[in-house]
Amino acid sequence: MGHVNDAVFYSQDHGQNWTEYREDFPLFSPVPGVDLYGVPMNFVFSEDTMFVGVFSAFEDVGGVYSAPVPEDILSVNQNSNALQVKVYPNPAVDFITIDFPQKTQGQLVIRDITGKSILKKSFENNPTNSITIETDTWSSGLYLYSIQDKATKTSGKFLIK
Repeated sequence: MGHVNDAVFYSQDHGQNWTEYREDFPLFSPVPGVDLYGVPMNFVFSEDTMFVGVFSAFEDVGGVYSAPVPEDILSVNQNSNALQVKVYPNPAVDFITIDFPQKTQGQLVIRDITGKSILKKSFENNPTNSITIETDTWSSGLYLYSIQDKATKTSGKFLIK
């Protein structure tokens, strides 16, 4: 699991794909426009409720919080219908390729580790079920991607050498 701005990301396949979840995540605002968040430590799912333990050095931010389980997830094991993509090579140098298991349409967003948007690309059904993106001019580092199709959203990361 991970936390970026006001979203929590969790993975059910050891970090290959990440799902974004936003639900009133606890924060501390010492001055207007500056929001600081705790660090999620663990998720526990119980029927239609998700519990997350949050560590924070700020008083009244850490603790155990609950939120409804997202509608598209009825159980932890049901997520096999989520959009499962492959991103390779990882780490990459000159390009990355994103393979889709089936023909789909949606939008791809790639951000650098600071959250700055690097690429937004809409995609539609194509015969290869893949997208190749040249990365030879990109800086070395970690990049985060999110892909949303009609029914699901998945996220992940890749490294540029």
